[in-house]
Amino acid sequence: MTTKERLGLTEEEWEEFEKIRTETQCDKNFQCIHTEIEMLCSAKFHTELDVIECLEEIMSECKFSKPFSSAQVCTCPMRKFFAKHFDQWMEKTSDEDT
Repeated sequence: MTTKERLGLTEEEWEEFEKIRTETQCDKNFQCIHTEIEMLCSAKFHTELDVIECLEEIMSECKFSKPFSSAQVCTCPMRKFFAKHFDQWMEKTSDEDT
């Protein structure tokens, strides 16, 4: 089974996925692609801000975790792709909840 089939991506989503994969430098060799989606790092997707808040305890090990106000945000394009397309596995909030 291909990654595209395993993730159930449309052709348009697959093109976006491949663009991110080829343009992003990943120190972890895209472990997120090769693991179960439920194993992705903990995050909260703030839909109205289009921002992913990192909820991992050991954030200093990730080059995509950046300080923002009193929180850490995830700047990984692949993580953002997964947040947008597979958000049922993420805690999701609107700005009204924060």
